[in-house]
Amino acid sequence: MAAIFTVLSIIYLATEYFRAREADNDEENNRLREIVASKYNELPFPSMGTLVYEEGSASRKCKMAEIRKLFSSDMAPAEICRAIYSSLSPEHWASRDGCRVKTYPYNPKDIAPTRPAYEYAGLDACIKPFPCKFGIEVTTAPKEAWGSLFMLSHYGERKAIPLARNRGKSFYTVTLHYYSEENTYARLCPGRAECECDWNSLQWWRFQDGSGFYRSD
Repeated sequence: MAAIFTVLSIIYLATEYFRAREADNDEENNRLREIVASKYNELPFPSMGTLVYEEGSASRKCKMAEIRKLFSSDMAPAEICRAIYSSLSPEHWASRDGCRVKTYPYNPKDIAPTRPAYEYAGLDACIKPFPCKFGIEVTTAPKEAWGSLFMLSHYGERKAIPLARNRGKSFYTVTLHYYSEENTYARLCPGRAECECDWNSLQWWRFQDGSGFYRSD
């Protein structure tokens, strides 16, 4: 009888330990999420479109979080990118290449007869001081864009981008990354195929109407 009581006590203590540990882990993921969401709201970007969708993730293991928002707009992709870039104060922001305007596909021979080439634009910048803990990534494209966009998660590309195409002449994403410990992230995520940041993470997807869902690992 005493042996059974001992075993049950061990099981109870182990269960309570893991519950407490999961609660701490969830709290850390939510803390990282709040940091990146709060900083996103402080971004000085001009209003050039309508919010369609947002998604994000927070990884307590990699000490990082990111939030990505999709907008529709009637401005041209290059205009959107340049307007965002010009709103960044050199005193607080750094960008190596500024706003980059490119043509897709890169090789004119890859153009399909029914799919003309198009211009898109991108921008990478970070918030000083160095080494930067916050970085932004802006990608803009016309509604006629085709090919591999890599602007959102697979779910976002499939569900949200078609909505953005129908609401304006172009669409764009603004992503804010936060790295609490950059060395930890670099060690655990040396490449997409080897990245461990999806483990022990919080992820969310939300549309403009408020619908969406969360997932916590």
